[in-house]
Amino acid sequence: AAPTPGVRSAPGTVSSRAAGRPTPRWLLAAAAAAVVALAVPSSIAWQQHERAVVAEQRSAELTELLAAPGTEVLRGDVEGGGTAVAVLAADAAVLVTEGLPTLDGGRTYQLWAMRDGVPVPAGLFEPASGSAQVTAADYRPGDGLAVSVEPAGGSAQPTTTPVVVLLPS
Repeated sequence: AAPTPGVRSAPGTVSSRAAGRPTPRWLLAAAAAAVVALAVPSSIAWQQHERAVVAEQRSAELTELLAAPGTEVLRGDVEGGGTAVAVLAADAAVLVTEGLPTLDGGRTYQLWAMRDGVPVPAGLFEPASGSAQVTAADYRPGDGLAVSVEPAGGSAQPTTTPVVVLLPS
């Protein structure tokens, strides 16, 4: 085989590329390691960016609710551990939890809008490290909020006693 222009080989040898031989495995491993070394920090940076965006959105939502006229803030201890704070405004409600226990598989926390003493499904949530911020679906002015532990996927009506109930005055 004729040598490739610009490729020098030791006398009596032929370049592995010129001979059609595969690239040595160590070279492929080094290239793969370089790709991973570049990809991992980028992935971590992207995840941190996404968390920062979510935190900023949550902060903005709470700030807007707290600034609204007539907003009521209620706090209560959660049975089994943790605290819950309800921010109730004229057109939206948010529940913020801290220190909630992790649930066994097959169970989830369910948020309820308490309308004239009747629970209305308002969302499911899984706290991350015991913390969560949940915007109540189907919230109406005057509703309170409650949380119960339900089977995965939630329930149409609570199947357990609520672990916290926060009702406006």
